[in-house]
Amino acid sequence: MGTQTTGTVKALDPLAIEKQKRITIIVTENPKQVMVIPDMVRLNKFEKHAATWECPQGHPFEISFGAGESPFERERYDHTNAKDLVPRGDAENNCHRPYKYTVTVPGYPALDPGVIVEP
Repeated sequence: MGTQTTGTVKALDPLAIEKQKRITIIVTENPKQVMVIPDMVRLNKFEKHAATWECPQGHPFEISFGAGESPFERERYDHTNAKDLVPRGDAENNCHRPYKYTVTVPGYPALDPGVIVEP
């Protein structure tokens, strides 16, 4: 006699999905370049938006902010820990001043997109 399993599937909370911002790193060979989509991510710290960087192609990568210029707890993250990053409570809100960061993928030119922290 087979085993029967029953259960319920939780519905996805549309607000939780909107709060999770995914930033995709794409690597191309011809021309050899790195692209980031979106190149400017907007996070609202009061709504607890969280950013996650990913490279679906599986390339290792690093994102780094200048010294004292990160809206997050640290200045450097890599493909293993650039996930669910929420802006610090004291990160400056400024729709016109992005926090610039560098995306580095070994063997490819670096790219400098940005993060905007909105009130």
